[in-house]
Amino acid sequence: MSLAEARDKAFENRRCAQAGGDPLAEKRKVAIPTFRQAAEQRFEANKPRWRNAHHTASWWQTLERHAMPRLGNMRVDKIGREDVLAVLTPIWSTRMETARRVHQRIRTVLGRAMARGFIEHNIADAILDRLVHNAYRIELKSESTRKINARRGRRLKAKVLMYEGYVRRTTMSSDKTSGPVGAPTDSELRAAAQALFLDLDRGDLDFFATAMGKFVDDYNAIDAMDAPPLPTKYPRGEGYRPTGDENRYGAWQWKCSIKGAASGKLVGKRVAIKDNISVAGMPMLNGSALYEGFIADEDATVVTRVLDAGGEVVGKAVCENFCYSGGSHTSASGPVRNPRDPDFMTGGSSSGCAALILTGECDMAIGSDQGGSVRMPSSWSGCVGIKPTHGLVPYTGAGPIEHTIDHLGPMASSSLDCALLLEVIAGYDDGLDPRQVAALQAKPYSELVGQGIEGLRIGIVREGFGAPGSEADVDESVMAAAWRLQETGAVVEEISVPMHTEALKIMFAGSVDGTLSTWSDQGPAGGNADGHHPLGAIRFFQEARKTRAAELPDMAKTVLLFAQVMRARYGNYYSAKAQNLVRTLRAAYDLAFDTCDLLVMPTTVMKAHRIPPPDASREVVMGLTLDMIGNTAPFDATSHPSMSVPTGLSNGLPVGMMITGRYGEDDVVLRAGHAFETLRGPF
Repeated sequence: MSLAEARDKAFENRRCAQAGGDPLAEKRKVAIPTFRQAAEQRFEANKPRWRNAHHTASWWQTLERHAMPRLGNMRVDKIGREDVLAVLTPIWSTRMETARRVHQRIRTVLGRAMARGFIEHNIADAILDRLVHNAYRIELKSESTRKINARRGRRLKAKVLMYEGYVRRTTMSSDKTSGPVGAPTDSELRAAAQALFLDLDRGDLDFFATAMGKFVDDYNAIDAMDAPPLPTKYPRGEGYRPTGDENRYGAWQWKCSIKGAASGKLVGKRVAIKDNISVAGMPMLNGSALYEGFIADEDATVVTRVLDAGGEVVGKAVCENFCYSGGSHTSASGPVRNPRDPDFMTGGSSSGCAALILTGECDMAIGSDQGGSVRMPSSWSGCVGIKPTHGLVPYTGAGPIEHTIDHLGPMASSSLDCALLLEVIAGYDDGLDPRQVAALQAKPYSELVGQGIEGLRIGIVREGFGAPGSEADVDESVMAAAWRLQETGAVVEEISVPMHTEALKIMFAGSVDGTLSTWSDQGPAGGNADGHHPLGAIRFFQEARKTRAAELPDMAKTVLLFAQVMRARYGNYYSAKAQNLVRTLRAAYDLAFDTCDLLVMPTTVMKAHRIPPPDASREVVMGLTLDMIGNTAPFDATSHPSMSVPTGLSNGLPVGMMITGRYGEDDVVLRAGHAFETLRGPF
């Protein structure tokens, strides 16, 4: 009796049993063939299909090699899952069947098997189908193809595990797969149900666990695929962490020398990269011991653009712990000291960038700004830094805090160098960064920066002065500098933007729920969105946070705990409401821009803080973290371009003036900065 006849007879026995007959008596009359017998029957039946004798011989050789040693003498109804894997694994290792085809084939075969009630019997049939219709082609594969497939062994393992998980779930032999992505366990489902306010009984759990089988398969299929990385175009060595006199101010996280193209706008320029921006092959700590051991596996888009323009990347600059401090005292590597007075802070969170520019160890740097982290260190250290219009510079490959406030921006010793670097790194990233819109185009900033500001209207925002914590000498220095802009031909007047006093509250509430997602379940990519996601950083963070969460700074813990409680109570209601209010805040500034071309106020209302002693209390350390962001943070939320230019020194420490422009008018902001530098003279 053939395998097909035996199967049909077994099906009749099952129907007989349902009708009240004696299926066992009927089944004893059926002679179930061994695998070898079934194979011989199938071999004879399919001979006419072979194109030549070579194909016939190849098929039988493959059968003898892969199947007969284990299955030859077994009855087909006794063949189980382990036998299936033992036979199909070497076939897949050569053919590299796609996950989709494997899924379709197995679903068809096992679906038929379940309908008939004899799963193992039809699994044997599936083995023969694969060998009869496909296996003989294995022998025709070239040696080069086999070598390629050998290099794809990791994919193969994932697919085999994926198939094993499918069989186990379908046959109800286990409630958990052994693939890279396992089926949800009872405890996981109960926890998920509780978080979703669902009351599930045992039947519900079983139903949903079974229904999720296809989803787990999909995840395993994704695991087996290769996602496109960001390009790494230029060779590099390993680099090193400098110590002692080579890192006097604690500003270097890592030193290296990555040479870019032989020609371009940045030839001869040494560029430092903030340590929350990926440079392939280099550590990226994001200021935190939580990331200890992580090596970036791709170059951020801005890094590639610097190298394409002929610049040299000379290393990674220290940043504050998770970039969540305007001071420079929270990094896991230690405080970053101000080269103008080492007892004081450089400002943060792009703290190392500012210090390296001041010491001349780099010509330019790229920092990030989510609440003022480019402009505040520029103010406290006495360099220039611009937070561009939101989305002008791609954030691709950098560690975020929250999508609506994430910015990367240039830092340098002059507005001219900032304009040159912005010209290189700005522009649409072909959809890789969801923060960007294609309509926001870069401009030739280095050509426009020298055009002057004659005839421009400049508004001095009263609410930016005299805020809590303000120092009188800072207010006076910035006010005097703003009025001096009249000497360049600009029209200067004082104006009022009453909503500015409420702006920090709106910015914080609008970003706190997204920050929770970035620093917890959604990881370094932030919220789910189009574009490129840093898979290496995501995987590392999700593992590290389970064992190293204590390494988070107190400020981050405070924000996360508060956000978690608010989310549990209200969902994202208040962050959503604050995001709606951001539009009102933006409109308030835009109303001022109806009568003014630029807005001016102090970057920070105080000069640099003194670095606290190592034994300072938690309250003191955290109190020096975010007390300086009142003027800078609002423009992270509203997207307006904003830069800090030093006005001079007071008691040996720099004072910064912040110049803010209309959306997309980064060139006008840079023109004003350059005009003031020309007026002020060397600093």
